[in-house]
Amino acid sequence: MMLLELNHRWDVNVRTDCCSENVEIIFSALHSTICDIGDKAFTWQGRNVTSHIIELWLDSLKSMMMEAEWSRDKYIPTMDEYMKNGCRQSEQGKLNAVTLRMIHGGGVISEEEDIKELKSIIGSKRRELLILVLQEKSSVVPRACEDLFWIMTKVLHLFYMNDNGFTLHEMINAL
Repeated sequence: MMLLELNHRWDVNVRTDCCSENVEIIFSALHSTICDIGDKAFTWQGRNVTSHIIELWLDSLKSMMMEAEWSRDKYIPTMDEYMKNGCRQSEQGKLNAVTLRMIHGGGVISEEEDIKELKSIIGSKRRELLILVLQEKSSVVPRACEDLFWIMTKVLHLFYMNDNGFTLHEMINAL
C-alpha cells in the first residue's frame, strides 16, 4: 500500500498493509509523530485535533505527488494549477511562481517585474497574517501558533531576504 493511501486510511497494521520497508518506516514515523502532536494538543486545548493534522499531512503528500508527476511527465502547469497545488519553489530544477508567470505570461513582463509583483502579494498576505497574530483581544490565533509564526518569520527572512533562497550548495556552505 502506498504512503498516501496509508495516511488516508490511517488505522492500519503497518506490518501487513505496507508495500515496502521504506513505506513502513516513513508511515510509522509520521503516525507516531502525528499522534504525539495530537495528544499534546488535546492536553493543551482539551479537544482532539489529530484528524486535522492528518488532513494537513495528506494535503502535503498529495502536493508532493502532483509535483513529482509534473516532473516525471515534463509538464509545465498553469499558474492556477501551480498555486492550487501549493508547490514549493527551489533552485534544484523545480518550477517556481516566477518561472511559471514568465512562461504563461507570454513575455509581457520581465522577471524583475514578476518578482516585484509577487513580493507585493506576499507582503500583503504577510501583513494580513501579522494583524491576526498581533491581536491581543479575542485573538483567534493560539499562543503556541503565534510563537511558531515568529520563529518561522525569522527563519524565512534569513533564507529569502536577498533572493529566492539558498541553493543546496549555499546551504551546505552556510552550515
